[in-house]
Amino acid sequence: MCTELHPALQHDVPAGKHAFIVISQPKGNLVWISTEASAAGSGPTGSGGGGGGAGGGGGGGGGSSSSTNDKDKYKPRLHTWNECDSVQYLVQPNSCVDRCELLVQRSWNDSSGVIWVPYGRHFAPSCDDHENDARTWACIQNGSRDIAEDDVCRRAAVLRRCFCQNYGEIVQAAQLVPRTELEVASILQECIEFLQVSPDELDDYVRYNFQLNEQSRCLMRCVIIRQGLYDDERGPDLDRMYVQCGGYDVPEEEFKASARKCINRLTEEFRCDKCALAARIVAECFPQESGPLFATIVAANLLKFKIRKTVKFFKKAF
Repeated sequence: MCTELHPALQHDVPAGKHAFIVISQPKGNLVWISTEASAAGSGPTGSGGGGGGAGGGGGGGGGSSSSTNDKDKYKPRLHTWNECDSVQYLVQPNSCVDRCELLVQRSWNDSSGVIWVPYGRHFAPSCDDHENDARTWACIQNGSRDIAEDDVCRRAAVLRRCFCQNYGEIVQAAQLVPRTELEVASILQECIEFLQVSPDELDDYVRYNFQLNEQSRCLMRCVIIRQGLYDDERGPDLDRMYVQCGGYDVPEEEFKASARKCINRLTEEFRCDKCALAARIVAECFPQESGPLFATIVAANLLKFKIRKTVKFFKKAF
């Protein structure tokens, strides 16, 4: 994974537990849709060149504008066609590239199908087209009617075709994709190590939604900063928050307006306490059943499961 080295940061930690940490902080993931034809040429406009190999390698040379583009902070970049074509034929000679592309874009679940918010951002509907959502959904339902549930490759192919034909033009620019549960768990593990949090303490923090004490709030702040969702000076990145959490089932502008109102209120109240401000924003300004608080609790449970499996292994081995 490509990273950017940031200056040494002094984390706010409780008395007696001091941490001066140099953080090589991943700033997020961007992918773009690409066809076989476009993959052979240059990258999207202003994108800085072609995508890397599997796993998020760096791209080739591109326009000079990429060095000054604010999007440069979002790494790594992936051409979805390049990424999938380079590995797909090894395991699926009859091609399941459409599903692979959707997985790279974090827009597909084999059980429930498309994750609408991240995938829809790869398309630009016409300004006067107000039926694209309904038309696309009807196309997906009609096209999938006679396809078995476990034939995920055909289902994904229908979905991609319906979006391309009905939703809008493909956006030739990289788009944010959500982090996976495992990525969030990895970030949480790093923050636990930074702040010296024990497994028992983590259980208590989860039980009280990371509002138990100062250290619990600092742990939440660390997690959302390292996900690229939050900055002490600028507050939450609402674009990232919306994509990461799948849209919160509300229109994007409505979500952002509501969040800003809540953030402004809490900023006035907790301006001098960075950990309390970050943790309260997460708890109060974003839905608990789908926002970063929920994602962090899921990550904590993944880590707990991992620890239990490790303990069982060692008990059995020794």
